Amino acid sequence: MPLKFSLKPGEKFVLNAAVLANGDKRTSLVIQNKACLLREKDIMQPEGANTSARRIYLAISPPSATAFLP
Repeated sequence: MPLKFSLKPGEKFVLNAAVLANGDKRTSLVIQNKACLLREKDIMQPEGANTSARRIYLAISPPSATAFLP
């Protein structure tokens, strides 16, 4: 089943360990096969870990997600 998602201008996302960035216009993409996708807004940054549960989540989350984004 395909996955359709929209990206805002300049929005970044991780697709199968590759960081991709949208251009200056809103874009819609359709992923036709199985792939790992993570939007920049869904990646918890260290400054967002402001509770005990979030700090634990950040400590045990795979480093590959946050390693690609500044």
